[in-house]
Amino acid sequence: MIPTPLQPLAELSKLQEQVLLPFFVKLSRVPEQLLINVGVESATDMEPAFFAIYEKCRDYTLKPFKEMYALYEAAAFVAKAGIEGDFVECGVWKGGSSMIVAQTFLQLNRTDKKLYLCDTYEGMPEVTDHDEDIGANPFQLVKGVATMLRGGHTGLFYAPIEEVRRNMESTGYPQENVLFVKGLVENTIPAQAPEQISLLHLDSDLYQSTYHELTHLFPRLTRGGVLVIDDYGSWKGSKQATDQYFAEQGIQMLLKHVGSSGARLGIKT
Repeated sequence: MIPTPLQPLAELSKLQEQVLLPFFVKLSRVPEQLLINVGVESATDMEPAFFAIYEKCRDYTLKPFKEMYALYEAAAFVAKAGIEGDFVECGVWKGGSSMIVAQTFLQLNRTDKKLYLCDTYEGMPEVTDHDEDIGANPFQLVKGVATMLRGGHTGLFYAPIEEVRRNMESTGYPQENVLFVKGLVENTIPAQAPEQISLLHLDSDLYQSTYHELTHLFPRLTRGGVLVIDDYGSWKGSKQATDQYFAEQGIQMLLKHVGSSGARLGIKT
């Protein structure tokens, strides 16, 4: 529990993130958009249908342009190939990635698939010694200050469930097929996860949550289903958990580097 004198600072910190982080997300889009406009980043071989989805979802995700497109392709692949199972995302923030998947399924008339959005909806949980944001010392500093203000809970990437629900409603996807799973994944998974998964998107950053998710959800990923690990190349704990899980299980999994922030994508064989 946060001491009373720090409560106003904690709430101010949360408010600043709600205002400033979206601003910096928009700011981060400027360089990639310029690179596309001048032809350094080629977009000529991309599906034209993606760009409408990009415009609708880009302010609700931290994913760079190419990683957004990779997720779009993954969703389109499982929809067109008839891969059985639902979509599960662990680590939702404002819901931008789930919005991409929802709109892709809508385009392809696959709204029968359920979308499971798993998150604390209270910000990032406490980190452990396994976890480190690779090469991002300023972020680590901000995270440390926020953790102190909030009594051990960073509150970073805070987006309340009501906000995420509104964002998902804006996609037009049938809301009876959008399920919000609130709480630490260690407490909600596997009990509140589907038996079959066609697309598994792991974006919870940290070692403990990523290892737990892989342990309980990868076995439910259908053969031919797609696994996306958003933070493999940017969070030490995510990479360690992933490598450890596949080594322990003796699974040879090709995880292809996609985008510019270290995300990995693979198809279960």
